Amino acid sequence: MLEAIGVPVEDVVSRSRLLPADVAAREHEYARNEFCWRCKPLAIRRAMEEAATDEWVVYLDSDMLVFGDIDQILERNAKSDVCLTPHRSSADFMRYQASSGFYNAGFVAFRNNQRGIEALDWWDKRCSERCSMVPTDNSYADQKYLEYMEEKFDFVNSVDDPGLNAAPWNIENYDIGKSDTGQIKLNEADLFLYHFQGMHFISSRVCEAYTGDLKLSRHLRDSIYGPYLREVASSYKHVRRSIPKYSGNFPRGVSLAK
Repeated sequence: MLEAIGVPVEDVVSRSRLLPADVAAREHEYARNEFCWRCKPLAIRRAMEEAATDEWVVYLDSDMLVFGDIDQILERNAKSDVCLTPHRSSADFMRYQASSGFYNAGFVAFRNNQRGIEALDWWDKRCSERCSMVPTDNSYADQKYLEYMEEKFDFVNSVDDPGLNAAPWNIENYDIGKSDTGQIKLNEADLFLYHFQGMHFISSRVCEAYTGDLKLSRHLRDSIYGPYLREVASSYKHVRRSIPKYSGNFPRGVSLAK
């Protein structure tokens, strides 16, 4: 199926190559989302095996769209070996930060060197100990450990750029604009990466843009959510063309012509 939609076979990592036997044997102990979180450090480590020395390896959640060149952010943080993004929560979301953590694990970047691997191994160890969706004072999923990672290693950097990992929990902090070249701006900063947390496809034709209490302005929907939904629709269309028996569809009202 992946070959049919144009994914090169050499880019596919089998489950057996990704998961150590001891991790695979414990899968039944996790909820599905918890097991995905548990496997995140393992996926990053697998990517490091293919990366050049000192090259950045970046993990992105799947519910994201890149709007700018993330390499620019990494170049600005050239003296670091791990880059993390704080939630930068707006007032309405600040109440969640104590339980969910200061950092968001939807974007993490590790340099493929001794220090980056040391931090990644430490994170993997913490996730192996506990990776539960039930928060405690010092853990929540794979995410809250990132606070302690920054405290433990002096080469871990908190990227203070609002355009990287912007999301529903912080978008109310900014005025959304556009430059003369069409680059989306959050106040004066370029938007590099937006995290569409809370989006829910109720069916193949119905999409709820955000499942929480946040009300998305028309400008936000048009400038940031619209491009993402058009990409999703284009992907559905590509899959349907490539795999005739595929029964999925894309959300009603999304135009591919824009």
